[in-house]
Amino acid sequence: MLNLDYSLTQSDFLTQQAFELRFLRLPFSGVTWVVWGLFFAALLLVSGDAFPNVLLVAFIAFIIFQAVALLQRRLWLRCNYSAERLRGLADEQHVEITEEHLRETAPNRDVTWQWQDYSSIHDTPSHVFIKPTPINTVIIPHSAFGSDAARSELVSFVKACIEKKKT
Repeated sequence: MLNLDYSLTQSDFLTQQAFELRFLRLPFSGVTWVVWGLFFAALLLVSGDAFPNVLLVAFIAFIIFQAVALLQRRLWLRCNYSAERLRGLADEQHVEITEEHLRETAPNRDVTWQWQDYSSIHDTPSHVFIKPTPINTVIIPHSAFGSDAARSELVSFVKACIEKKKT
C-alpha cells in the first residue's frame, strides 16, 4: 500500500486540462490536414474551370470549422474548469493506493475506485495522472514525491495493479 499527502493548486488543474485535451474528442476538433487535403482534392476534381471559386470555398469552410472547434473547446473548458470549480477542488489531498483500489480523500470528497482493466497511468514531466476510470483522473504533482525513485516506485506499483486486474 502506498500513501501520498500533497496539495493541489489551480495550475495543477490547468495542467490536467491540457493533458485531458489529448483524449477529448469533440466534433470537428479532430479534423486533420489530411482530411482537408482530401476535401480540397475532391473539390478540384469536380470544379473544372472554377478553380478560384473552389479555393475560396475550401478556405471559408476551413475557417468556419476551425471557429466551431475553437468555440467548442472554450465552452468545454468554461464548463469543466471554471474558477469556482477549481477553487473547490484544489487543497490538501490524500491518496491511498492498494492492489485492490485507489482512494482519494480531500476536504470536499472521499472517493474509492476499484482497479479496472481500462485503468491507466500517465507519467508526464510535471505530474503523474492516474485514470482509475476513463472519466476520472487523480492528479499527483511531482512535488508530492521525495525523489524520482519514489515517483518511479508509484508508477511501477500502479502499473502492476492494473496489469493484475487485466489477468
